[in-house]
Amino acid sequence: MIPGKPQGKARHRVRVAGSCAQLYQPRAGSTAQWERKAAQIMGWAWKAQAPLSGPVSVSVVAVHPRPQRLRKSQPGRVWCVVRPDLDNVIKCCLDALQNARVISDDKIVVRIQAEQFWAAEDEEPHTEINVCDIETTTTREENEQMDSGTVGSR
Repeated sequence: MIPGKPQGKARHRVRVAGSCAQLYQPRAGSTAQWERKAAQIMGWAWKAQAPLSGPVSVSVVAVHPRPQRLRKSQPGRVWCVVRPDLDNVIKCCLDALQNARVISDDKIVVRIQAEQFWAAEDEEPHTEINVCDIETTTTREENEQMDSGTVGSR
């Protein structure tokens, strides 16, 4: 679990100056800072094991600070549909996993499950990231059965 507000990956922008185009990333400091903090926490939890290099599944739950308008009206977590976009939060998480050397490269991620919520009343903002090595846990057929809900019902 990474404490603090979930961070989305900033999108690169292009600025034209005369006849030259310059590529830059706005607010890159906050993205890089979050990725460093997340990589440090995940690296500590990973305890210097070798990075995963086979197919992996990643689960991300982004929990944003609860807005004042929801304080009393809806208890518990509530779906969150604001910026940062969930796909950009996922990009930050995958980069942090790679920087922490938990995974060898983000291209090995073959399955992603992600959700984005407003925090419950007694909950602090955070990002939950779980990684599962698919090859060592289950076969492809077992994964398909789990997805369809037919495991163990032969």
